[in-house]
Amino acid sequence: MAFWVYALPVGEALGHTAAAVRLAISVAIGVQIAAGLAAIRYSILPAAGVVIGCLVAGLAALALIAVAPSALLFAAGLCLFSFAWVFVLGYHVPLVTDFDPTRRSVMMLTGVQLVGVALGPLLSASLIGGTVGLTPALVAAAAFALALAIVLAGRRSTR
Repeated sequence: MAFWVYALPVGEALGHTAAAVRLAISVAIGVQIAAGLAAIRYSILPAAGVVIGCLVAGLAALALIAVAPSALLFAAGLCLFSFAWVFVLGYHVPLVTDFDPTRRSVMMLTGVQLVGVALGPLLSASLIGGTVGLTPALVAAAAFALALAIVLAGRRSTR
């Protein structure tokens, strides 16, 4: 959420017009619907692999957004970010149950997700000085990298 709250000012800071960024956001929201449907269709995939893949895709999308020389590449990065962000949601519960055979951790999952949704924008806002720049994208990338490290560590400890 750190990135979504600031997608428009980030796009403008990167030199894209407000109209182009708004269009990219609208298309990316449509991609979120497609991602939700794809997650239903491919729900049989292994949770850890999907979560790792989506975290890597999210990091790649943020990198593309940060260096996108055109509004089209910015939109492509935003769409990839949107797809990964929504596609992964249904795989959180199976991942947590894989890591915690007692399944007690599942009860905390929604709360943890909400804390993450709130902390991203809060952290971004506290780090932004006079201009938005890439700060929200960097905060989101740091959160994705941390989550990737946690998932990889969890996989190693459960083997």
